[in-house]
Amino acid sequence: HYADPTQITLKFVEYGVEEPLPLFRCGPEPSYFDTGLTELVLLRGASYTKDQWVNSGILEMLCILNKAAGKPLSVSALDLPLKYGGEGLSKAFDALTSERLLSGRPAIFITPSASGISIINLGQIGGNSTELVRIVKAWIPVATKYVNNVSYSTLVQFKKAKIPILAIHGDKDDWYGHASTQRLRTIADAKRVE
Repeated sequence: HYADPTQITLKFVEYGVEEPLPLFRCGPEPSYFDTGLTELVLLRGASYTKDQWVNSGILEMLCILNKAAGKPLSVSALDLPLKYGGEGLSKAFDALTSERLLSGRPAIFITPSASGISIINLGQIGGNSTELVRIVKAWIPVATKYVNNVSYSTLVQFKKAKIPILAIHGDKDDWYGHASTQRLRTIADAKRVE
């Protein structure tokens, strides 16, 4: 079922924590068997919320690209609280799959600043990369400072699991943004963009 791919809708999903997960999304309804569909999940940063993905025009641009590209793209901008880390992301992923807002196949995640902790925590659950591989197809961290505080063994899991990383930082980001991008490049074979 393919709805208007440019229409942005607001949803709320129960995912096993005290408050429902608010999100904006656009694109077709995902199906586990629709392998031609690309799923992109935009997480919130410390101060960058789902509303800023909309207000900045980024979500709308991705929705328009969805229509123009001719290849279906499902985009979800989540307000997943940082305090829930990887376990919260895992619960949210399962709830979004149950609600047919994600297919259940690994998705591409964009994580501005502090939200990268959720992806990194996935690699720490159970001491292996099972949850990481189940949920993450590719990772685009944007000046994720938390990378500088985790162990080599945690970051190398991305390389071992063959999860591609496009690490981004801006020319106005502080030293930590640059350092985290470089650390991901060195340890996890990330591609680097400034």
